[in-house]
Amino acid sequence: MREINQGVAVVLLAAAMVASAALLPMTHVASTAFAAAGGGGGEGKGGGDGGGKGSGDGAGKGSADAGAGDPAGGKGKGSTASTLGALNAAKSSPTAMANASPNSRVGKIAAYKADLIALNAAATTFNTTPNLMNHNALLSAQTTAAQALAKAANKSITTGTVTSLDTLLGISLISTSQGGFSPTNATTLATEAAGLQTKH
Repeated sequence: MREINQGVAVVLLAAAMVASAALLPMTHVASTAFAAAGGGGGEGKGGGDGGGKGSGDGAGKGSADAGAGDPAGGKGKGSTASTLGALNAAKSSPTAMANASPNSRVGKIAAYKADLIALNAAATTFNTTPNLMNHNALLSAQTTAAQALAKAANKSITTGTVTSLDTLLGISLISTSQGGFSPTNATTLATEAAGLQTKH
């Protein structure tokens, strides 16, 4: 009886081994099929990577494109700064301007600012009462401002120089244009300053 039981056990073990061996290919096939389908999961990862790459490339390219556009704007700013030269010192704080030595660049720009304010006052008076006396006072104020600008600048003075510098100083030049009188504006101020300027 014992021998029979042992025989049965051997048969069962052999059958189990055969069944296990038969299942291996199926498991492999199922694994392959799952991997193929799960390749969808892999694709999902790829999709994630693709999304990340797409997003990164899109944002990166967008930034690069924006950067490609910036050089023009940057160049414009750099060009203005280059044109102003030493007049970029107009970016100094009000305290620095108030305490600057008259012979320093900041001090010379501060003097121009004060003369520009006086020029605007003369322009306002002339625009209100356009007569010969007020016009002469206006031209005198323009000459004073032009002299100060010529001393402060170290590069050629143009209308752009005047408008850019006045913007840095936070002052808008008041123009005048009354019949029978010569006009005053950024161009006339720049022209007079350029004529007074000592070339460096």
